[in-house]
Amino acid sequence: MKATTAILRALLAAAPAALYAGAVLAHVGNLDGRMTGGGSFFCNGVRITHGFTLHCKEGERPNRLEINFSGGNHFHLTELTDVNCLDNPALDPGQPVVRFDTLVGSGVGTYNQEPATIELAFTDAGEPGGTVGSFPHDVAAFSITLVGETKPVIACGKTQTDPPSGPPLRQGNHQAHPAINKP
Repeated sequence: MKATTAILRALLAAAPAALYAGAVLAHVGNLDGRMTGGGSFFCNGVRITHGFTLHCKEGERPNRLEINFSGGNHFHLTELTDVNCLDNPALDPGQPVVRFDTLVGSGVGTYNQEPATIELAFTDAGEPGGTVGSFPHDVAAFSITLVGETKPVIACGKTQTDPPSGPPLRQGNHQAHPAINKP
């Protein structure tokens, strides 16, 4: 929870972009739900594709994330260690009806088979998620750091703002989902 607490403090302290001026961040962590999706976008001139299923509640599984970079680099999540789902009233995820539109978290995995950590944030701003639709668009932001290093090997956008700042999806979609009722 330390990383998420720090992220939440930064979110609350951040000055949102003009579009989001006056938006109040609502923390609804440990919410039963999940976010799924994927697509492609460009970051620092590099084409990035990603796909994921991440749950809002710590310990809920499966949590999967794969990020592939043009040129052959890749990240695979092995464990989501910290997660919170948030609501930004300036974003509307549309259908299905859910109480959150932003997932922030951190985890461990591998970057080109080397142990690495990741800080991540994804938004669901409704349909369609990519740049074909109207503004705002779904956003993916992350920072990947090799274990033992302090400087990220790649950082795309900012995970500690609400909504996360980063390049919009060019293709694809992020989708917030309510909890699945289990018998």
